Amino acid sequence: MRFEIILAVILGAALIGATAYLLTLNEPVYTLFVIPPPGLLLEIHGVVWPEDPPGGIPIDKKYQPDNHHKATLNGTVTRGTYTTEDGNRTRGYVYANFTATANSGCSESAWYSWVWPTVELEENGSFVSKSYKGKIRAATGLDVEFDKWNKDYQKKWAEDENKKRAKEGKPPFPPVDPDGAGGLPPGQPYCPFDTPSGKGFLDSPTFSDRNSAGSAAEKIFRQVSKLKSEKQSQAQPPDETHRLKITTHGHTYLYCIKPIQCLGWFEWDSVETITISVEWKAKGTDMGIGEKTWKSGTRIISSQSVVSMGPWQNCS
Repeated sequence: MRFEIILAVILGAALIGATAYLLTLNEPVYTLFVIPPPGLLLEIHGVVWPEDPPGGIPIDKKYQPDNHHKATLNGTVTRGTYTTEDGNRTRGYVYANFTATANSGCSESAWYSWVWPTVELEENGSFVSKSYKGKIRAATGLDVEFDKWNKDYQKKWAEDENKKRAKEGKPPFPPVDPDGAGGLPPGQPYCPFDTPSGKGFLDSPTFSDRNSAGSAAEKIFRQVSKLKSEKQSQAQPPDETHRLKITTHGHTYLYCIKPIQCLGWFEWDSVETITISVEWKAKGTDMGIGEKTWKSGTRIISSQSVVSMGPWQNCS
């Protein structure tokens, strides 16, 4: 009975959605990822990443910008992954937390994240890289492009927090552009979410969420496969099944922001494999003469996302 309750909560969260893709101003919203409710996370036991030491990653950073200011920025980073079942999808999550020690010189910290999405289409049994043109407007308020680095944060949350900080007499969040990270655009902090081990970074990219108008994955598939919206023929074209693979490569950094100091970072990947059905329906009758017009429709059959992390790295 306990499992059924948990599953019901997961499915309910999937219907709500916390972040979404808005493909154009006139098109519907598509979910990017779903954040499970805090109550559910108490029941989830994430898999601690095997490369990390038991008890988490110790952070012991010396801060000494000059001879007059010295501090030890120390604490522990806990990272992990977990998987949930969501209808016809298997969804993977990645998370990370930082807990400062009681005597740490770091009084405030934040996670900063960037993503580089790529797309592949299965052809003759093998996945082939494709180029997706155009921007995708995220409900985060940011534009997302494929085959390039995108800053990944919740724009409204960052703006609201900076306004709150100004009222409290605090400086705004520092925009960071980590050295040696491959030309990342300056970004703002990622909104802290509940995770299995406390407040921290939590992500679960997916392009397969669908409503009556389709999904982001279907829109991408139509472009990269060059699927025609209509065909002319006397006989109905046969339905087809295709697979699309979207990989989201992430760089996520932990910063002490008072004082400002990079404490470390890691790479991670979310690979979502989406099975799409192409179905043809008659658009209208030909009144007994000529060829009929057939219109293509697409449908998500299933999707599976798998997340993985690289080792914790020191800042350059």
